[in-house]
Order: sequence, then structure tokens, then C-alpha cells
Amino acid sequence: MLNIAYIGDGKSTNRYHIPFSSQVDGIKIKTIQARSGHNEMWERVPGADYV
Repeated sequence: MLNIAYIGDGKSTNRYHIPFSSQVDGIKIKTIQARSGHNEMWERVPGADYV
């Protein structure tokens, strides 16, 4: 099992990285961190496995 975290919650993370990693067996998304003061939040990807 590989636990990963994303630093940054921008479009690339939500459109490409999370959908890909959520489809790979053995990968769990542990957390997603946004930079301090970042007000724009993206919706979570449906079906992604956030721990």
C-alpha cells in the first residue's frame, strides 16, 4: 500500500493526478494540502479514495 499526499489542489491535481492515482490498486490518497491563504477550492473527484 502506498499512501500519497498532494501539495496543491489546483486544476491539474483534480483533473489529472487524483483521477489517475485513484484508479491504481494499492494507492491511497492520504491528504491534499492547499497553500496558505488559498481561497479557491475545487470539488473532490467522485470515487476518489481519500483517507
